[in-house]
Amino acid sequence: MKLSLFELLYGLSEALDHVESEWHPLPKVHAKKTAYFAVRMGECAGLKKEKLYQLALAGLFHDSGITRSQGGLCREKEGTKEELKFRLLAGEENFMQLPIRNPKPHLVLFHRERGDGSGAFGRKAGEYPREAGWLHLAERVSRLGAGWDEKTLRKEEIERKLQELKGRVLDPGAVELFFRAEPRLEAGDLFIKEYLRKILPDDHREWTEEEVGRFSLLMARIVDERCGPSCVHSREITRRIQLLAEYYQYPEVIREKLCLAGALHDLGKLVIPLEVLNKPGTLSEQEVKEMRNHVLYTYYILNRISGLQEITMWASAHHEKLNGKGYPFHLSGEQLFYPARMVACVDIYQALREPRAYKAEKSHESAVQIMKEMAQAGEIDPMIVDDLEKLFRR
Repeated sequence: MKLSLFELLYGLSEALDHVESEWHPLPKVHAKKTAYFAVRMGECAGLKKEKLYQLALAGLFHDSGITRSQGGLCREKEGTKEELKFRLLAGEENFMQLPIRNPKPHLVLFHRERGDGSGAFGRKAGEYPREAGWLHLAERVSRLGAGWDEKTLRKEEIERKLQELKGRVLDPGAVELFFRAEPRLEAGDLFIKEYLRKILPDDHREWTEEEVGRFSLLMARIVDERCGPSCVHSREITRRIQLLAEYYQYPEVIREKLCLAGALHDLGKLVIPLEVLNKPGTLSEQEVKEMRNHVLYTYYILNRISGLQEITMWASAHHEKLNGKGYPFHLSGEQLFYPARMVACVDIYQALREPRAYKAEKSHESAVQIMKEMAQAGEIDPMIVDDLEKLFRR
């Protein structure tokens, strides 16, 4: 399967920005701006294309560990050094699992270290990779623009703030490099994407099935972690869809696409407010509507990533019904191709099998019986239900 890691992370960064914006006000395309500013600094420093490429990916993925903070043990410690360290360790783990040749360690781990050594890990300027210092500055500059009109960004105010932070918070060398690089502070989504495409090497290539599987499980885990430390919903769906695709003896490329569709089907939950997503009791009518919107968010995010057309439709149709009474697009019958029906059935099965705050888990037999009743009502595919009954009994 031919994919671009840059394209994937560029599109998925929007979902991660939504997560972080629940804790801090962020400008539009925060991660993208962080990547752009850091790459401009790298260019000015004379980095080769491969190193600029890793710097861009680190910028796009720098805060992927925040879902573990929000859904895990540090949820109530937001803003503390303990929570920041927890988040950075998770982000470094995520970055090092990306399918990159020889990923540079500590780019993400130390990207919030402070020049005077008062950061989470106590490293002073010069004791962490210089590129990590560039990422810290790039992220700071992006945050400084939060709430400002992008057409009238206050260059003088940003320069004044950087001089104020120089040495104490930011690496002095990084500040001077940023001034020399002179990036466009008002750069928006389209400009940044085209600029980075021209500067970075073209990374469209054939991924191995192992790489697709590893990336799928990584993204599934990132989504799961926001729902709580014990949540394995997306990971289990990814695993079960792989088993079902192998059972059907699908060719490798279809298995890979199904794997990604399963991993990303709930991506839109990163946009749902935490108080709705993890509410222990019954949702109000308005909260139910908000929760249902996660499918639309999944569609909107994935639909903007080139090369994911089939994956987008399969992932965003997991709440559709064959009788047209599902959501969000009210598709029915022949509009729902077999892979989309598979994702929907596996999602229902997994949701029934796992415990939730408002219900106990169902046994395999009980889950299958409920699904058979849904099939008789014309909601889901009866053949897939029969196959799940045989395959998942093991």
